[in-house]
This record gives sequence, C-alpha cells and structure tokens, in this order.
Amino acid sequence: GGVFDIAAASSTTLRMNNMVLAERFPIGINGQIAFDTTQAMAGKLNDLTLSVARIPIVFNGNFSYHPDSITTHNLCGRVKGMKITELLKYLPPNILKDKEAINSNATINIDVDVNGTYNFNTGALPSVKASLEIPESHVEFKGRESRINRLAADIRARYSPGEKDTAIVEIRKMVIDGRGIHLGAKGRIDDFTSDNPYIDLGMTASAYLDTLCKLFPATTGSLFEGTVSANLDVKSRL
Repeated sequence: GGVFDIAAASSTTLRMNNMVLAERFPIGINGQIAFDTTQAMAGKLNDLTLSVARIPIVFNGNFSYHPDSITTHNLCGRVKGMKITELLKYLPPNILKDKEAINSNATINIDVDVNGTYNFNTGALPSVKASLEIPESHVEFKGRESRINRLAADIRARYSPGEKDTAIVEIRKMVIDGRGIHLGAKGRIDDFTSDNPYIDLGMTASAYLDTLCKLFPATTGSLFEGTVSANLDVKSRL
C-alpha cells in the first residue's frame, strides 16, 4: 500500500483520417492515488486532475480491481467553469474559421458520478449519473451586429441497471436567444439504451436567414432573406 503522486504533461493534435480536429492542445495529469493496505488492488483517487486544453477535470473516489471486473464507490469527476472560448482556441480553421471573432462569458459545468461494477466479460455497467450545465450567458461576434443575448442549458442523464427506467436523458432547459434567432427545447428520453426508447420533446425555433448568414458566413458569397420557424412536439416510442 501507499500514496503515489502523479504528474505528467504533453501536447497533442487530434486527427480523424486526414482532418485535424484540434491543434496542439495541452494534456496533463496531476494528483494522488492512495492504495489500501488492507485490500489487494483497492485504492482511492485524491483530487486526481486530468487537464485537457488547460481545463481541469477533477476525480475523487474509491475503486477496487478484480480479475473480471472493476468496482467504483462514489467515484466522481467534476468540471467547473470551463470557458467555451478556451476550447475554441484549439479548433483549426477548417472547423471554425473566425474563432477570434467570438467573445463570450459562457462556461460549462459537468458532473459525473459512478457507483457499481463494470464486468469485463459480460459488459455489465455500473450506475452512472451525469449533468451538463451552461449558466445564463451571452455570445458576441466582433465586427458583426449579430449577438446571442441568452445562452443556457441544463441536461441530466441517469443509467441505473436493474430499474424499470434503466436510462433517462432529461433536457431541463436549452435556450439560444438573440437578435433574429431563437431556439428553445425541453423534454426527456426514457429507456434510451433500449431498442424502443420513449421520447417526450418540445422544441421551438425561429431565425432570420440573413442573421444566419452573418453568424455563419458562406464562402460563396451567397445571401438569403426571409424567416424560417418550426415547432416540434414529439411524444412517441421509436
């Protein structure tokens, strides 16, 4: 048993086939793993921090390893106040051309909690709870009149093997509201890991086409005018 300090850092470029998805983003890990002296292959993560693109993901919790499985006890991962603009820095021009023109106070909070056993042979999963939140924020585009005055999201997910509703995704709030553009969504998906998930989703959307052209300039110089709108209300099994 004992406590092991871990520290490592590097940078990498993420590619898919010949397409660069992220350029030279830094990766690091720092923290402690404490092994239990009373149990073989059991231990605890103490603020083990995985840093991706300088965004810290902090892990805490207990684990035990067995020949056919690994069991976690109150294992949690947290991301707090991740700035969206920090992520955009590492996107190459072929994905986001005018990233320097985007100014936003938007942040993302992510929580993941894992309890239970993952079996290597059967593929049985532990219980998982996760949430993603974007607090009320705005997005500006330098040199353009377009602006998103309100950007917010609150999405929860739960996977509980053995329960009636094994897997649930709940969209409590999703809002994009600005000059000439609106998107709002709320709903949930039950049993989303099954062959017959149930969807209960409501969504409203509208936009001026000239606003979309300003937000996403076309390389061909094409211009559009008019309004597009949609209302969606789905209550059905797939």
